[in-house]
Amino acid sequence: MKKWAFTILPALGLAGLAWSGRQWLPKFFQFVGTNSDLIQGLADFVQLILWAFTALMAVLGIRRVMRERRQSSSSAHDNSITIGGSVSDSAIVSGSKNVVVKESLVGGDVIGGDKSEDKSTTNIIIAPNYFKEQMGTQTMTFDYETCSSAHWGDLDNEAIKRFLQLKFVREQQDFNAALTPKEQFQRFQFAGEKGRPTYGAILGFGEFPNSFLAGCATYCYYWRDPERLSGFHDSQSFQGNLLSQLEGTMAFLQKHLNLERLIEADRRIERFDLPLEAAQEAIVNALVHREYRNRYDPITLNLFEDRLEVISPGTLPPPLTLEQLGVAPGTYPRNPLIARVFYLCRLVERAGTGIARMRAAMKSRGLSEPEFSATAGKFQVILRRKRLSLTPPSPHLVIGREAALADLKQLFGITASGQKPVAKQSIIVVRGWPGVGKTTLAAAFAHDAEVTKVFPDGVLWASLGQNPVLLVEMAAWTRALGLGDFQRASTLIEASAQLAALLRHKRMLLILDDVWEVEHVAPFQQARGQDCALLITTRESAAANALASAPEAVYNLPVLAEEEALRLLHALAPAVVDQYSNESRELVRALECLPLAIQVAGHKLNAEAHLGLGAAELLVELQEGTKILAQKAPADRVDLERQTLPKVDVLLKKSTDRLDEQTRESFAVLGAFAPKPATFDLAAMKAVWQVQDPKPIVRELVNRGLLEPVNGKFQMHALLVAHAKALLTE
Repeated sequence: MKKWAFTILPALGLAGLAWSGRQWLPKFFQFVGTNSDLIQGLADFVQLILWAFTALMAVLGIRRVMRERRQSSSSAHDNSITIGGSVSDSAIVSGSKNVVVKESLVGGDVIGGDKSEDKSTTNIIIAPNYFKEQMGTQTMTFDYETCSSAHWGDLDNEAIKRFLQLKFVREQQDFNAALTPKEQFQRFQFAGEKGRPTYGAILGFGEFPNSFLAGCATYCYYWRDPERLSGFHDSQSFQGNLLSQLEGTMAFLQKHLNLERLIEADRRIERFDLPLEAAQEAIVNALVHREYRNRYDPITLNLFEDRLEVISPGTLPPPLTLEQLGVAPGTYPRNPLIARVFYLCRLVERAGTGIARMRAAMKSRGLSEPEFSATAGKFQVILRRKRLSLTPPSPHLVIGREAALADLKQLFGITASGQKPVAKQSIIVVRGWPGVGKTTLAAAFAHDAEVTKVFPDGVLWASLGQNPVLLVEMAAWTRALGLGDFQRASTLIEASAQLAALLRHKRMLLILDDVWEVEHVAPFQQARGQDCALLITTRESAAANALASAPEAVYNLPVLAEEEALRLLHALAPAVVDQYSNESRELVRALECLPLAIQVAGHKLNAEAHLGLGAAELLVELQEGTKILAQKAPADRVDLERQTLPKVDVLLKKSTDRLDEQTRESFAVLGAFAPKPATFDLAAMKAVWQVQDPKPIVRELVNRGLLEPVNGKFQMHALLVAHAKALLTE
């Protein structure tokens, strides 16, 4: 019979008695000889009590019905999330759609269990007493003891049925498919004397284990400051069975951990700043190995901006010491029956490997090793979090930009001491030709050791482009700073206010890359905290001048010096430069030392040399510039929206597409008449364009970064000359 029947049916019976009470209660009290003056009052009182009990039983029955409907409304596969064909068995057992998350040691976060399913299903532990034998003693552990005050009805039967359907469970030596769930649980030693549940069964499958073990709970706190002086942002407690506690705790962590955005060669990935596998391992160890007997204190999870603490009742079981953790062979599970449950749910691997996996997960992300301590009857694990960053990876090839990095530090007032910057400029705009290396310089600046000391709270980066969705970009920043998606703003004003509140007490470097319009910067600029610096990159002169608070706040990034450009080409195509040193130098000069052009040429030359086709002819062809335009841009210029690598001419076309028809035609004509090097004075441009006043056109081309004022004349880069000529043929 369904559990709800034990409450709904009595409720219906009580309702019937209460309904008919006005007829039979007076007769009953008259029959027992009650004073006639009191009969009606007593009848009304008893009828009221009957109605109260009816309501109570009905409420309990409805709650039972709703719970059973939630648990049985969908199959185990419907109640779990799968990616790559893998299912989280813990989610199946708990019957929840919020699966426990594991993280692959390479790449981003993986939802729904371990990617290495084939490895985890080989050499399965099937011996019934494997975990018990790891203790090295015949003494009965607490989780095998019978809970004398508990009954079979105190367990979640639906969770038990789902557990018995798991692949690992059905492969156990002591599994018998012919047995009923209750009989099979007894065979698994989840039931003791008179068929009553053991404490292990109550902890693993009890509906309300906290009723039998007051300390069976996990309390989670997200603190405002590292010293816990300012209270907490959020707190939650979980008091269900251990699998549901794990699930709730992981959901709490994912709600508050920072997301960091990584831009790789062909994709953008987001992952948490702390590897979830390491965090989950620490929480699982706490749930499985803590002391439960006579302990009223819960597991405590403390999340800070710089670390995660997991504190569990009990010290290490003897003879294990802190020095032996993850080093000594084997393990000593304090609660082997619970350890077996977590193993069969694929939440722990073979005994004794958890600490090593935790260390590997932290190491793979460049984080410090987990810290362990055991004092005052408690065991503590500390996982140090990564400094917040939404920056691209550090550029692997930065040549000839040492002076530019030093100039930026000087403008911001950054010194080698790592102290708070001297009040100089808090907003710097880097401007330069398309392809001159503005993004590379900004990324190198963000990863510079002296810069990271000055901004200990991290870096926030957004690459805006021509048509940014500002709300999305700001949401990425607020989410990285710990604001949940449920609090996402619906307007730019609201988003800017949220971001301002989050940045108010932080020292961070904010970077807006590839800005095209002044108004795109405003919401970020208004949110900037007083101790935050803002670095902007743009190819547009007009935008740079409008965004800078003073002329000296605009940093014009020049092309590389000839020797530096030759070094860059040598780094990309060493064999070609060594064999054709004079021709390589001529190529660098022809490309006017523009980093984008040098990189494209270097990759092309290196590929040609590897094919054994020789590079002499290609060196000459590349000098014309048209060959460069047809090549794909370097990998760091990937179009993330289309997931493609654009050609060089497409990158340049972004600027010329913004020109009106007359100005674009004037730019194209200028390329056709360009000398070497391509410099023009106003008189020459007036003659070429056949206009009365060339200044409005010149002003627009300069503002768009297509012409550069140099010593009273105006220069067009060689690559832009090639692009201008190509426009004439369209």
